Amino acid sequence: MRGGPGGDGDHPPLRAQNRHGDADVRPPFEAARATGATFPQLARFIAIPEASNLLLSQLLYIFEYNVRASSILGFVGAGGIGFYILRYLQLLQYDGVLTLLFVVFVTVVAIDLGSLAIRSRYLTRLPTTRG
Repeated sequence: MRGGPGGDGDHPPLRAQNRHGDADVRPPFEAARATGATFPQLARFIAIPEASNLLLSQLLYIFEYNVRASSILGFVGAGGIGFYILRYLQLLQYDGVLTLLFVVFVTVVAIDLGSLAIRSRYLTRLPTTRG
């Protein structure tokens, strides 16, 4: 067996994953291939369910980050609620600033609670080994 890129040795991400104590992901693929599963069946029944937790978690994180960043981007001219916060600050209308900051805070808390509900419902916990 040759190692390295294009070789038929172990795949580097799988080796790195196993080094950290995670479960080996190759046996489900090998078992499905042994039963004669096609590539679309491997993707549908093995790859997508294995990756769905990570993909959903990443999607929720990126959404939360973008909502928080959008209020800051308005300060540099990108528009949105940050533009109005900056405008109220320039006009010394602190009641408007406080109102908009409260709107941003409530929005972020609502998104975090929704994300928590989605994570607790759809994301499975990985089994832990006790030593």
